[in-house]
Amino acid sequence: MNMKLNRQLHMLLQRKGLMGQKEALVLSYSKGRTSSSKELTDMEAGELVRWLMGAHPASTIAHQDNGLKMRRKMIAMAYEMRGKGKPAIAWLDGWCRQYGYLHKGLNSYKAHELPKLLGQFEAVYKHFLSKV
Repeated sequence: MNMKLNRQLHMLLQRKGLMGQKEALVLSYSKGRTSSSKELTDMEAGELVRWLMGAHPASTIAHQDNGLKMRRKMIAMAYEMRGKGKPAIAWLDGWCRQYGYLHKGLNSYKAHELPKLLGQFEAVYKHFLSKV
């Protein structure tokens, strides 16, 4: 993403009071590819800027969650299981494709399908914790 667009994005996030939710927004607009605004494509950043420039108060973010909290919880558990410096997101996506109940990538699960997947992964996580 170009620097001018990145500055505009950060300015809008500051004005709307959404800087604390920047990672979640970036993750959402990049469809789970990145949580860094620097790594957004110009098209993704432009869509996010247009959304921020609209009349969207912070309260609408909860309505657009689409399972983001459950995905983030799974990613946090995967990071803990894989350790720092290892590709936890790619590993988690592979796990979902191989062992998830619908056998598709993490971001391909719809919001109503995630609770069951999260339950599956929490069982694996609890087993991991019992071994540590």
